Amino acid sequence: MLRAIASAGSYRKMRVRLIELLDSDPVVSIGDFSSFLEPLIQCWDFDFIHFALQVHLASGATRRFGFHEERGEHPPVEEPALRSFLRDPTLSAGVTNEEIESLRRMRFRSSRRRTALFYYRLLQNLRDPLHFRERSQRRTGGTAAD
Repeated sequence: MLRAIASAGSYRKMRVRLIELLDSDPVVSIGDFSSFLEPLIQCWDFDFIHFALQVHLASGATRRFGFHEERGEHPPVEEPALRSFLRDPTLSAGVTNEEIESLRRMRFRSSRRRTALFYYRLLQNLRDPLHFRERSQRRTGGTAAD
């Protein structure tokens, strides 16, 4: 990647700039990185309405960064597999309201469809004390196994 950035100048000069930047004061500004970013970014657009930044890279790729508001007014759509899990007493026996809400709030980007067994196993992992520590417990000079 450094060679690609160095196309605007020599590789040796860019390498020296990078080493100087890494050895500098930890308080840096965006201007300190401009010599590295300029060759990578073709152009960028800022959308004030949606508060989003669209960056067109020299490689031809486009990246979009932004913020969006999520309102808690409407309950999230419950997945069919979660509904199946909650209706099956052999899988959901003993599930608490807090655990149900945690499962409902989870979002997954995968297009693969989950099953009721997925939520059962997920709940078992949420309940496993090895995965979580109580807030009141503090780590105090434990062993390497902690």
